[in-house]
Parts: sequence; C-alpha cells; structure tokens
Amino acid sequence: MAVDRRAQIKASLQTKTKESYERRDDSGQFKNIFKDEFSNKLWKCGEGDHLLDIVPYPAGKHDPKSKEGEWGYFLDIWVHYGVGVNQDAYVCPARNYGQPCPICEYREDIRRTEDYDEDLVKELTPKRRSIYNIICYDSDKEESKGIQIFDSAHWFMEKHISSLAKTPVRGIGKSTDSYIAFSDPDEGKSIAFTRKGTKRNSEFLGHKFVDRNYIIPDEVLNSAFILDECINISTYEEIKSVFLGGPSDVSPPVEEAPAPAPPQVQEGGLRPRRAMPVASAEPSPAAPPTASPRVRTTPVVAPSVPVCPVEGGTFGVDCEKYAECNGCEFWNPCSEEADRLAAEGEKAPPVTPPARPAAPATPRPTPRPAAPAPAAARPAVGTPPTGPRRGLTPRR
Repeated sequence: MAVDRRAQIKASLQTKTKESYERRDDSGQFKNIFKDEFSNKLWKCGEGDHLLDIVPYPAGKHDPKSKEGEWGYFLDIWVHYGVGVNQDAYVCPARNYGQPCPICEYREDIRRTEDYDEDLVKELTPKRRSIYNIICYDSDKEESKGIQIFDSAHWFMEKHISSLAKTPVRGIGKSTDSYIAFSDPDEGKSIAFTRKGTKRNSEFLGHKFVDRNYIIPDEVLNSAFILDECINISTYEEIKSVFLGGPSDVSPPVEEAPAPAPPQVQEGGLRPRRAMPVASAEPSPAAPPTASPRVRTTPVVAPSVPVCPVEGGTFGVDCEKYAECNGCEFWNPCSEEADRLAAEGEKAPPVTPPARPAAPATPRPTPRPAAPAPAAARPAVGTPPTGPRRGLTPRR
C-alpha cells in the first residue's frame, strides 16, 4: 500500500511540475485568445531590432478567411479585449464568422441612442489582429526555440509588409502589379523591423525584406502551428456571461429615467457602464440634466471630407501615429489617403472641420409704448416722463 501511495504522489507531482512550467510566464492579469497549451509558444517582441522568417501553414476549420487545408502565412482575425472584471480577450463571433455576438449587439444598442458614449462604443469595437508562425533570429537562444507564435496588431506588421510585397511592373501601354511571396519556403524573404517604445506608445518601424540563401526545410514546415486551431472559440452564452458579469440569463439593468454622465473608465474591464434608456410616456417637467462636454447635443453635419477623430490629428497624415488609431472606424479610408499622399510625395493639407450652421438670431422684444396721459397731466415738450415704466425693457 505504501508503494502505491508513493507512486501516486510521484505521478501527481510530475503533472503539477509540468503545469507550473507551462504557466511560468503567465502574469495572471489577462486571459488571451490562445489555448493554454500554446501560451508558452507566444513570441515576446521586445524593444529593438528584429529579424525573422514567416513560416506558412495549412488552415484549419476555424480560419475565417481560408478554406480548411488551404495554405496561408497569417491568421487575420478580430478580437474583443478587456472583457469582464478580468479584462479577458474573446474572438468576435460576428466580425469573424457572421454569428451573433453579445458585445457587438450591446454596442449597436448604444449607438441607437441620441447621446451615446463614444468612448464606450470604441472600447466595444473588436480590434484587428495578425497572427504568424515565425522563426526569430535575434539571438542563438531565440533561434533555438524553433517556431513561435507572433500575435501583432494588423497595422504594426501586416499592413507594412503587405505594402512592401506589392511591386508595380510597367509594360508597353499598360502597368500591372506583381507580389513578392515573402513567406515562400524556397524563394521567400526574411523580414527586418524595429520596435520603438512599449505598450501604448509602441511603434513598429523600418520594415524591409532581407534576401536569404537558404530554404525552410520540410521538418520545419511540418512543425508549424495551425493557428486557427490554437485559439479559443467561445460560445455566445460564454461571452455574454463574462461580459455582463453574471449568469448568461441576466439582462442589463434598465433605468426609468436616463441620466447621462461624462465618459469614464470603469474599473473591472469592458462591461456595460449604463443601462439602455427607456423613453418616458409623459414629458418630465424637470429641467434636462446638463450634457457632458463630450456628448453631442446638436445634429452633426456630415463632413464632405473625413475628419480625424483624435484631437490635433490630421486625416491621412497622422495615420498610425496615435494609440487611438487602434480600432478607429475611419482607419481604412485614412490608410488609403496616407498611401495616396505618400505616392504623390506631398503632405495632405490641413482639413478644416465643416462649419456648423449658425443658430438663428434670438428675436428682441419690441418695447410697448406708454399709454397717453390726460392733457392736463402731460409734461411739457422735452420733459422726460415720470413714474414707473410699463411693458418689457428692450435689450441693449
């Protein structure tokens, strides 16, 4: 009996030691979209210069852009961040797979209100991510790790390298475009870039292709991760339960009379900050609450030219220069404008916000003439009348 007990202890301790090793880099703050067994395979892109190869892989059954078995080099996916009290991350069912998403539904309910919280709507919008299989050559230690998973914001990596891959070819009377297959295992390119800063002030700069004199061998290709099978695909009920902070059948509380408040960052992650207002059948006699400075109280005139929503930012010129560019609804047209300006070699002129229509002038009251006095009581010509003034006093 003692031998069996010691064998049981030994097996259990071996399992716990392995689990502890796999969680050695887990800060415990956020739950990412990757399954636990792949958490220790994520590449940490530190500040400085980097050189890596992108390794292609066959798509699995959860790739939103590719058929199963089709070869590709990155997973293009949209993710909700900061969900619930633990600020977890969840793959968006709506943006990726066309399925209902409780977070997107709540966001659209807010957008239908007259004075909605723009900051909250932005937080509820999923962020675009690009995920790669990579081999890092920054050091012998990094290279010895073999294939790692690189999870990056789309505009930090894929936007830059896809632009580098497009090469116009001019012929007689016409021009065509060709593309550099930089992830090709035989004739591809290595990618060099520099990361400057960390967290919200981070920038990825100087992307360029580097020629290589070697091929990616079959044993490396066979060890590439099927990226869409490395992520958690949560159900509607699971996301809703975490988002609402309780059981999935609990609905957000409803207020009888809405009271708009200034936008604020709620402690505890991305969760509903206020209930959806319900229209009252009878108008309230009380004076309306003072609107927040960030809440629009007058109709917005649609601009003919898009305006950068960041204060001090210029559309097309300051693309990707602000942390707010992450998830901006104008990012696509802003990026296209930036590419056009770069091709023309000129800076975009500053965009003047569209003028709002002037409010109609407030009519001034016309003073009412005093009633004529009896002849005996009338003052002499040139003598000002005495006594209390009647009627409204005209504004000066």
